[in-house]
Amino acid sequence: MKPWLDEVDRWVREIVHASTHGRAYDLLVGDPLPEEWGGQAAIASYLAGCLALDGKEKNDATQVERSREFMLLPDPVHAFAASPAWEAIVALRNAHMLSDANEEQIRAAMTKTAQNGVRNYLVIRMGIRRFNHAITTANMCDVISRLWPDHPDSAELRQAAEDVWGDWWLIGDNIEIAANYEAFAQVDLLLWAERRGEKARMLDDPMTHFWMDRCLEHMLPVGIVPGYGDTCTMELWADWFALYSLMAAWCGGSRGKRAAWNAERMFSWAATRGWLDQNLGIIDEVPDDPYRAKQGWTQIPRTGWYLALGRECVRKACKEPTAPPLRPVVTHRTVFAQHVMSDLSWSLTPPAGGPRVADKVVLKTGVEATSPALMLGCARQVWHDHLDAGAVIAFASDGTVHLDDTGYMQKYPVFHNLFWADAREKTWLHYGKEEYSRHRELHRPSDYRVSALTGREVAQLAVIDCEAPHCMPVYHRRETILTRSGIAIIADHVEPYATGLIGSPVWHVQYVHETKDDWAEVAIGEFRGMNGQHCDNKTGRLRILTPTHRDSWTIIQQENNDPYASPGYREPVTRYFHYWKRSFVLRTALSKPTPLATDSPNRFYTVLVPLPPSHGQSGGNFVELLAEQMDLGFVARVRDGIVSLNFTEGQLVGDWGSTDAMHMWWDRKGVFAHRVKAINLPELRLDTGGQWADLDLFWDREGVTGVISTERATTVTVEVPGKRASFRVHGITEVGRRTDR
Repeated sequence: MKPWLDEVDRWVREIVHASTHGRAYDLLVGDPLPEEWGGQAAIASYLAGCLALDGKEKNDATQVERSREFMLLPDPVHAFAASPAWEAIVALRNAHMLSDANEEQIRAAMTKTAQNGVRNYLVIRMGIRRFNHAITTANMCDVISRLWPDHPDSAELRQAAEDVWGDWWLIGDNIEIAANYEAFAQVDLLLWAERRGEKARMLDDPMTHFWMDRCLEHMLPVGIVPGYGDTCTMELWADWFALYSLMAAWCGGSRGKRAAWNAERMFSWAATRGWLDQNLGIIDEVPDDPYRAKQGWTQIPRTGWYLALGRECVRKACKEPTAPPLRPVVTHRTVFAQHVMSDLSWSLTPPAGGPRVADKVVLKTGVEATSPALMLGCARQVWHDHLDAGAVIAFASDGTVHLDDTGYMQKYPVFHNLFWADAREKTWLHYGKEEYSRHRELHRPSDYRVSALTGREVAQLAVIDCEAPHCMPVYHRRETILTRSGIAIIADHVEPYATGLIGSPVWHVQYVHETKDDWAEVAIGEFRGMNGQHCDNKTGRLRILTPTHRDSWTIIQQENNDPYASPGYREPVTRYFHYWKRSFVLRTALSKPTPLATDSPNRFYTVLVPLPPSHGQSGGNFVELLAEQMDLGFVARVRDGIVSLNFTEGQLVGDWGSTDAMHMWWDRKGVFAHRVKAINLPELRLDTGGQWADLDLFWDREGVTGVISTERATTVTVEVPGKRASFRVHGITEVGRRTDR
């Protein structure tokens, strides 16, 4: 077994021991646990499946037999745990450890849960058929009908499962758009396909390839799947580990090798941050806080099951982990048909297939855990109403996640790292119960289009734009450059359709360490999820700068931000706005509200500069403006490089040099440029022969290498101190030594 899988094995052992001994065991097998703690159904079957799988793996009959104890609890299974229940029952049957009475007791409990799920998710709300509740319910119906095929109840459940399975193939894509639901629903689909004997069909279908590749791309090199949609970062991370592990075991070629790499990197993130040690104590403490109890009692056993499943799959895969290719990526999703969205009738109508739209943009300039990476949201949310389309969902470098999306129940653009506009007479960034209806109107589909994507190792660029995002009366274009040094430059271009508006990009952090007029130094210390466990982030700070807007930062302590993340949170009977003011402030909003003009450009520049824990440079700005001809563009020295954002096809000229590149980053070791004809800097000369080009070039003692792209054949010449190189280019052309990358 690979050394890191030995560590997975240790985690499984410790999770099982903590969940099945002492006070934890006494409570679980005693009186039924209260629902606010998760209940037995959210715990027992995960434990049973984990014990059965681990016992089978180690040829330990004692562990398999122990799983029976948890399957025989009065209420052992909910729909999410159908797959571990299948594993436990099959193992117990193979070991001849279930009597007829045992079988009937388990069947009756599972059938009752499944019938409730059918009524709630497959009959009342038919349109939910491709969402996690339908998939998990149908998976449970399938499990029951296969385990007890001759029972009278099984026919109804079998038909319910068949209906959802058939509906699934109408689109073949998970349209839920939420990180915490996506992974375990996909795991259930794969295991369900295997039980049906349709594993080959699932793996050969092009739509399976689409969603698998999307899932692979959504893990950043640091080792996390950011918490987009109805989730928070680090919530249900072990489900993703199991999904990647299944893909590693079942998929051939580069997809399987890439999945193995993702699984190893994801486990490494949690392992190096002490996730296990932080969270095992929750079960031993048996806390009075129902939220904290639910966290530990539900998620620790669940984590054990998914780790055990993933470990077995990776061990069988025997694939050499392969890192992803280095390129910017756009992932896509199938969304609802427009007529279903327009009248919001989807919950009563089985969704029809709509267009495939851009879902996420992922920029990464390396594949090491410390490499800079950034994820942008593009697609609509619809059902969950987490309006993070256009937002920076995560930004990471040096092994630290500096920005992440604000997580569960944040339903408005103001709660995400987005541009926000509001009428001048409104209270900036505020809403309460009385204003819910006004902001609810913003819950409309918004798709950001990807209009540019280029770069590789020196820097990467994404340009996304949207008409009337989230029903705001503006046109919004966001241009994002990520550099290999970990600096991100974000330009928001806004054209309002109405007068009397104020607007600004809004950035969310946990801690503000220091502020000046044009910068703020911030940090995110830990991640929390509604149903997941908090996990400490690696120490690091980020400086957020607005070099062309020297007004003071507006810092808002958002009272109603995230009640589920409060350490002392007590969930009330009624769940919405009236109690939010009591909640713990997990995020602080930074903004610079500015009146918007309808007759001149509105441009907002944000530079994100990651800092080491003890940077020793407090008080200084890391951005120096070199050209303030703002009608043409933006040129600045940022730390150890120069950035140029050009808004015309004209030439930007100054004491620093000149360029006609639409976007450029130069850092003395490399140059990235989008739509460039020439660059003239003291230490860099570049000529494309009069043709527009995209390029990502770097140089060292051995020469100039990289990638150049042109629409027409041309000769590109680049000159740096001590070196001069010319390349004949047509289309996307690798130049220099690194033809293998």
